[in-house]
Amino acid sequence: MGVLTVYIVKRVLLVLPTLIGVITMIFFLVRILPGDPTHLLAGEQASPEIIERLKAEFGLDRPIYEQYILYLKSVLTLDFGTSYRTYTPVIVEIMSRFPNTVILALSAMLIAIFAGIALGIVSALRVGSVIDRAVIIFTSIYVSMPVFWLGLLLIYFFAVQLKILPAGGIGSPAHVILPSLALSHTPLSYIARITRESILETLSQEHVRLAIARGLPLRSILIN
Repeated sequence: MGVLTVYIVKRVLLVLPTLIGVITMIFFLVRILPGDPTHLLAGEQASPEIIERLKAEFGLDRPIYEQYILYLKSVLTLDFGTSYRTYTPVIVEIMSRFPNTVILALSAMLIAIFAGIALGIVSALRVGSVIDRAVIIFTSIYVSMPVFWLGLLLIYFFAVQLKILPAGGIGSPAHVILPSLALSHTPLSYIARITRESILETLSQEHVRLAIARGLPLRSILIN
């Protein structure tokens, strides 16, 4: 068994207790919340017979430990049951939103990669300058800002004040910009810092300094 395989196995074994803990916490948090999902599904005017039938259908009439075992079994087999709110399979609810989630994730990733690399290159090539310090300060603030707070700021400036981007919804590329910017802030900052440090480390190597001294264009050095 290779070193990489051993590492992956160890990481999976470490993740499993955390995953089970999160699943368990979600299960019991839902159970201790006030209200009855069967009343939500059937309506406040539903008869006791309908309520009992729904409880039996969803397994809510069983002891809590049986519900927990069934819950674990369903999660492990990717059977997420039926939504209490819409009375449709949860997997259908997930898949109906999955394309938009993929679009949002890819958009945020592309922004983080291209903007992060660009900022890192500019910062490294202007090391010690005002631009370099501005990039460092910007990425430090950007990475430390909570995503919900950044999202509110983006909505306030671009949607409320400037009115150039929509505050919510879906349907056009413009709707993706603000949430993508909010989600890209952490990876963008890390990519910018890593790019900057990598370029500075490369430029400090002896053969690179010698190439620069001989007049080789810096662009060619960075590309190669």
